[in-house]
Amino acid sequence: MQSTIRVAGRPGDARAIARVHVDSWHATYGHGLLPRQYLDRLTVPDLTTRWRRRLARPHHQTGVWVAEIAHEVIGFAECGPCVQDRSLLAFAGEVYMLYVHPDCLGRGIGSALLDRSMADLASRPFYWIAVWVVEGNRRARAFYRAHGLRPDGAHRTDHFTGQRVPVVRYVGPLNPIIDFDRLLEPSA
Repeated sequence: MQSTIRVAGRPGDARAIARVHVDSWHATYGHGLLPRQYLDRLTVPDLTTRWRRRLARPHHQTGVWVAEIAHEVIGFAECGPCVQDRSLLAFAGEVYMLYVHPDCLGRGIGSALLDRSMADLASRPFYWIAVWVVEGNRRARAFYRAHGLRPDGAHRTDHFTGQRVPVVRYVGPLNPIIDFDRLLEPSA
């Protein structure tokens, strides 16, 4: 069945996003990437409240997209301006979150959400895209690499219930004119 991508904001979206958020975090980070104590405190009711507030805000700065199959939300992405790094202000957009329900991985849904987020950011216009990825999340790192993003050397440490979690930044052009990977290939 084909998935569709649409702007979030319909009744029920906050709860559906919260369910995907909780389930995907448990599946993705529950194998030692984040503390079990932190993950156990993530609940659908709590995240529903947060998502309800987030979706009620005006969308002039951020975009929240959902992927659905047969009217069931199975993934989401949130993007907007890159604000944490002053060198990227007004230059780069950022994908703040992109998660697909664990039962729906490998169907191209994450790619469709990333494509929609990139189109949104390119329309603003930003020239670069950035996304922060937990360093130990090999699946996500391979996903972003497959979509042309590369680590740029930026690192940070996030804290989850006292545990330090290393995070790396991936970046790439939104409207590439030059294929930088090809330029780096040795000539024959």
